[in-house]
Amino acid sequence: MRSRKPANERPRASEILDAACKSSLNKSTRLKPVKERGRRLPGEPELLPLFPILYLTPRSECPHRGPLRHGTRFACVVCSRSGLDHLPALRRSPATDPKPEAKPAPEKPRKLTRREIRALQREWRPREATLRPEERAYLREQGVVLG
Repeated sequence: MRSRKPANERPRASEILDAACKSSLNKSTRLKPVKERGRRLPGEPELLPLFPILYLTPRSECPHRGPLRHGTRFACVVCSRSGLDHLPALRRSPATDPKPEAKPAPEKPRKLTRREIRALQREWRPREATLRPEERAYLREQGVVLG
């Protein structure tokens, strides 16, 4: 059976990413920061998604553990930060933000039909003495007269 290294001996995701950026077999495909490399090549993605080591869940820990270096093309899928967040073109502007969606008006509870009111009266009349105040209030709102 394979034993796992303690957490303090395992390399961090950021160290693995830095090593991947620095040492690559083919130097033309090395992941360089945007400021070093210049323009993006045609067909090359603007940002590379950075996923957690195991599973992507709402409680996943960010794989980068700290700020991403300025100019890197990595974008964390957990916290939505990237190495290009400092660029002015990516800053939010209230003038261009979409308007929030209007919330639908809460539906009014429908009125009960005569048949439903009579069924409630038949059901609750024998237990009228044991009704709690909130149950009485609900029945009164619905137009059910018990006594």
